[in-house]
Amino acid sequence: TYDCYGNLKMVTYLNALNKKPIRKVYYTDSQRIYLCIDYDRETFKVRQCIAYDKNENIHKFFSSEIDMAEYWLATLKSEYTNSVFFVEDRALDKAIIDNKYSSDKFKSIAIIHSSHLKAPYDFGAEINKFNGELLSDTSCYSAVVLLTEQQLKHVRNQFGLQPNLYHIPHIKLEVEKNYHKEKDIYKIVVLSRFVALKRILDILKAFKIAVGKVPGIRLEIWGAGEEEQKYKEFIEENCLQDAVSIKGYTTSPQDVFHSAGLSIITSKYEGFGMTILESMTNQTPMISYDFNYGPRELIDDGINGYIVEDGNIDELAKQIVTAYNSEESLKAMGIAAREKARRFDGKIIKQKWIELVKDVENGSQIDLNRTEKQALLFSEITEIFTVEKEDSVRLSFTLQNTLSPGLPNTKYYLYFSNYYDLEKIGDRYFELNVTERAKESYEVLKGSATISQTVYNELKEIGPKFLLGVDNESNFYFVEVVCSQLL
Repeated sequence: TYDCYGNLKMVTYLNALNKKPIRKVYYTDSQRIYLCIDYDRETFKVRQCIAYDKNENIHKFFSSEIDMAEYWLATLKSEYTNSVFFVEDRALDKAIIDNKYSSDKFKSIAIIHSSHLKAPYDFGAEINKFNGELLSDTSCYSAVVLLTEQQLKHVRNQFGLQPNLYHIPHIKLEVEKNYHKEKDIYKIVVLSRFVALKRILDILKAFKIAVGKVPGIRLEIWGAGEEEQKYKEFIEENCLQDAVSIKGYTTSPQDVFHSAGLSIITSKYEGFGMTILESMTNQTPMISYDFNYGPRELIDDGINGYIVEDGNIDELAKQIVTAYNSEESLKAMGIAAREKARRFDGKIIKQKWIELVKDVENGSQIDLNRTEKQALLFSEITEIFTVEKEDSVRLSFTLQNTLSPGLPNTKYYLYFSNYYDLEKIGDRYFELNVTERAKESYEVLKGSATISQTVYNELKEIGPKFLLGVDNESNFYFVEVVCSQLL
């Protein structure tokens, strides 16, 4: 493997039968060997990593790449005081959280780039191992950054109001263009990897319906991947060759978006939906399925783009047709899309990062020892007082807590732990206030929540369960609440 200047960067030795690597040797620009990784000849997993010094003498052996990463990070930490480490690859979490080469905790920021949910990717679904395990307990990081308000809301409603959660979105990347240049308003573009996750076949099926109702529209699909042959077969079987073209990979997504009048995204899930922001930045409104996460953060339905029911191909086709009812309204929507994208300007987002880094730099190291704070030993709901109105119900709760000795906790929140429809309930938690602290090991909490009559009826039907969220400044944790009273 060579770099763009012709310098040797790596030599890989392969098993002759299955072409799997058995050794990789890495070179500096001056052609000095600095690292060798050996793989097991049967399992082809890493067997050892050998680091070399500047004289190509063996400097250190490592049992794995993670072991080597831990050593490297600890070395950087010791050389650069008050350093802050950004971790975007979950495979490296262990190197920060449980680093055997460092005696104290790292000042660290984890960035979550994808969903933490398994299929069907909605709130209440099972969490995935990739991001879900980290988000279930963020206390090992100084801060954890989520890209959308919607995912932050879901995390808080599922895992609690952990004090080190932040929301900082991506920035818009803009190339200077002449926005007076005429767009090809009847061209629809899709930029995506060609994988099942992106549901490009849904777009093709919807376009097949729409093209018969809007003469002159064309679809360009940009990208590459394993499903390309499926798209070609669909296009040919449905005689769409004159209206649909697969353009391949592009290194200039801004130009592609800027050339079109409309774009479409139909992912099963995203971390942010960067292509939505790219499209809007280039004055091209987007039609999006209503998936988690991104569309609701970026698109104001009917103003600067369209959001349609997730997985509804007929509705997607209908929205394509609606978009072309008026060229002028579509152009106005594009201008509104570009205006919305200004909220994600680099200078604005940069300031959020600077403030976060300052917080982490100046903050104390995370204290995982909960013995200094009162630990909750037992919590019970002793009273639920109900006031029903025409369309809503006000629920007032009284709780009694038994605690261990220590400093009082900061805040308490009561969660409806087995109710998952956030569209109806908003947040499934509300704050409780301490109204009585008769002695160190006993306290009384009270709080109220107003919910719709529909939610109240659903809660009565399922039989609500409750968790008490405890915020003690250092971390946030849950305790099951005993409740013998019915709504």
